[in-house]
Amino acid sequence: MEYTINLSAAPVDVDRVRDALEDIDPAAIVDLDPRGQGLRVAANMLDRELFGALERAGHPADTVEVVRLPSVCCGSCSG
Repeated sequence: MEYTINLSAAPVDVDRVRDALEDIDPAAIVDLDPRGQGLRVAANMLDRELFGALERAGHPADTVEVVRLPSVCCGSCSG
């Protein structure tokens, strides 16, 4: 799944968020969006796992706005 995450609590420690996400999905990718106002995340996890990881990284659910992006998967990798 891909997400954009707006965080109202600053500052954002991207490495701490990455570590929390990688505990669930070692292939998770997270970076700061180009405007520096949120995160972009690609990870294989449930929404509740994402919120739990963000909370462990210091961003509880009431300080985040998560938008799940539509899949860009074409399906050819898996048949």
